[in-house]
Amino acid sequence: MKKNTYIALILMIIASCGSPAPGDKNKSAAENESMLAPADSLTLNGYTFAEATSMVNEFRKDSVSSDKRTSIWFSKEYIDSLSKILPEENVDGFRIYFAKKDGKNAIVMVATKDTTVKNPDGTTSIIHQDYFELKSAFFKTGGRSEIGEIKRDAPLDGIAIANQADCKDIPCNKLPNSITCVKGKKWMNQFKKEGINIRNLWYSVRLIQNWKAELDAAVNIGAKGDGIRMYFAKKDSGNTAIVMVTTRDNGQKKSDYYNCYNNDKTKILSVDDNGEECPVRCHGSTWE
Repeated sequence: MKKNTYIALILMIIASCGSPAPGDKNKSAAENESMLAPADSLTLNGYTFAEATSMVNEFRKDSVSSDKRTSIWFSKEYIDSLSKILPEENVDGFRIYFAKKDGKNAIVMVATKDTTVKNPDGTTSIIHQDYFELKSAFFKTGGRSEIGEIKRDAPLDGIAIANQADCKDIPCNKLPNSITCVKGKKWMNQFKKEGINIRNLWYSVRLIQNWKAELDAAVNIGAKGDGIRMYFAKKDSGNTAIVMVTTRDNGQKKSDYYNCYNNDKTKILSVDDNGEECPVRCHGSTWE
């Protein structure tokens, strides 16, 4: 009798190993596979899969912002690299997860690919599936040092105190879902040390190509475009957001600017910079 009990127990354990976690019941096979990323894979901002998982889990346990202000800066060289590599990897976009590292605000950036999945009713859908199998050595070498410079509770500067003359509200991208300079300034100043209620935001890879075209144009006319800054922000709706601003060496490196130097219509790609929000749209997310 005892022997039969042991056999039954072993069979139960084997069966449970092949089953999705309780929260993953409704996910497709493709979505569940995203958790099986190679141990040595890296996110777009240089973290290992294990580090990223730990950071996202730390945030999920305590989603209250550790600071009143948080921004992350990426160099033009890094943007240039992403703009070249990601299309070669057939990537369709990137997802930014809110995270924490040692109790401090952080982000995890992950590449995504268009993936067709089968729905429970037999129909199919295309989702932005997190993608970790990046082939370029950049993400295991140079990309590893490009996690991004994080500023926390620094004195107000940049878009936060932009005056009317600076903040002309003439974005290069004028789509309805674009964040204008005026709106970005307001949202950035509304962010407080309180709960972050968005898990992640998805953006098209074309946004990175837009950044490169704009920064290249700034460099070409001597405006010295040098990178991209991402601010934690809060929309009028109350949802957490990210406001992205181009930067230049304007007597001071990494200085926010809001002009549109890219007037080449062949290089202006219509793309939103107001990301798709999870938990509204989460399909393809690794960590929900």
